[in-house]
Amino acid sequence: MGFHRVRYYVERKGRGYWITTPTMRAAGFPKSVPCGPHGPEAMKVAETWNARWDAWRAGEDLQRLVAPGSLSDAFARYRATGTWSGKAAKTRIEWERAWRDIEPVFGDVAPSSVAYDHIDLWYSALLEKTTLDRAWRAMKIWRALWEIASGMRHNGVPFTGGHEDPSAKVRRRSQPKRALFWRAGEAVRLVKQAWRDGSKGLACIMAVAWDSQLSPGDVRTLSIDQLGDLGFWTARGKTKRAALGTISPRTARLIAAYLDGLPQRPAAGIPMFQSQSGAAFTDQALAKSFWRNRAKVFPGDTRTLMDMRRSGAVEANAGNVDAGALGAKMANSIASARDLQLTYQPVDAATVARADEARRRGRSALRGTSKNHAKPVSTQPVATSSVRGKNVATED
Repeated sequence: MGFHRVRYYVERKGRGYWITTPTMRAAGFPKSVPCGPHGPEAMKVAETWNARWDAWRAGEDLQRLVAPGSLSDAFARYRATGTWSGKAAKTRIEWERAWRDIEPVFGDVAPSSVAYDHIDLWYSALLEKTTLDRAWRAMKIWRALWEIASGMRHNGVPFTGGHEDPSAKVRRRSQPKRALFWRAGEAVRLVKQAWRDGSKGLACIMAVAWDSQLSPGDVRTLSIDQLGDLGFWTARGKTKRAALGTISPRTARLIAAYLDGLPQRPAAGIPMFQSQSGAAFTDQALAKSFWRNRAKVFPGDTRTLMDMRRSGAVEANAGNVDAGALGAKMANSIASARDLQLTYQPVDAATVARADEARRRGRSALRGTSKNHAKPVSTQPVATSSVRGKNVATED
């Protein structure tokens, strides 16, 4: 069966996608829009995105293309704010993906007209027709967007009419939290295997991730000008919080050997850890490189590079870490009751050192425990209820 050609539409493994150009992405359009199984319906979805792009190129105000006072109007206004442009690219993509589930049902109506039973039916349909994770994220973004819309006005009246979020009483079902972690000896084996295979940039990333407890995305973008005597001074990619990624003397020597083996030292401001091709790692390339390395050392293992961040917390907790010190080490709100402490206490080397010392104590304690990585976790979905005022999930 033949299909007519649709601009920017491609078919990959039986599914259709609307793929944008760099110019389109610079204008705020997503990099890729999944359109569903390849066929006429998927092409219709692509055509709607082509219409939006054509409207933008024609200089039309996209806000005029939606009903004033509607949820689409609120989202369009939000995407025109500095707050939106300041969000990490991954976060914006998450919002856009969830919006594709929200817009067909609620996009053209006023938020104040949505009731509990409407939300409940919509969420139930998502659970039935999509995945548990997709439904969970769609509800997460709905709640975040409701908070945004409650601060906007149309004709002097709040978009939400001053009403409570109708989803507040809907119980979300979520996947169980990951509980897997690595042990120190296992991390060393991974690093050594990567180095022997010539993946020296990957070896350094794993060593820094283990020591610093920074996320893989934060480690892969580190530059040489951020490296100091104690480690890397940086800011979390998602939260922008200041972080000191301390490293051990062994990791410092590994980095020095890596830099000495490069044809030329990386320039300041660009990622210093390179793949075997000589290019900086992307998120996807880093994940694939790690998976290949893990398969050689631990065949059949499913733990991820991100699990190293949790591993440090496991060690530190086993060493009776102070919650404030661990929060400073991880540059997040892990000590949730101490958020004000994180706000008013800047990250300093002495505080982070307490977390590192607790990790060493915990590492010694863990050596005498069972070699199981974690207790078995139920695969049954976990029901969670929202708390008013906490609809927007905190970023790790």
